[in-house]
Amino acid sequence: MKTLIFCIILSTITWLAKSDEKCIQIGKASYYADKFNGRKTASGEVFSNDSLTCAHKSLKFGTVLLVKNIKNKRTIEVRVNDRLGKTSPHLIDLTKHGAKELDFLKQGIASVEIECR
Repeated sequence: MKTLIFCIILSTITWLAKSDEKCIQIGKASYYADKFNGRKTASGEVFSNDSLTCAHKSLKFGTVLLVKNIKNKRTIEVRVNDRLGKTSPHLIDLTKHGAKELDFLKQGIASVEIECR
């Protein structure tokens, strides 16, 4: 019985610690091609390159991220509504609007830092 109570307390403490931690990741960002406009995302939403949304490999749909272009320090907030492929070399795919705000449309790819909000 003591072991069961200990396990319950330990798992509750672990859950509370995980729910309070902020995720910070660094990697490459790219952006969607225009051909994806109007298609459904993995979350079921209709994709628009005019919105501030993104694709990520594992973060929950609806997670809001602060995305910072490491080179020029520009930041935006986006919401995860799609999935990247498991083999994608990128951390995140942004909309064209997001890439424009972070000023990497011409380069196509940027080094970014993301932080869960």
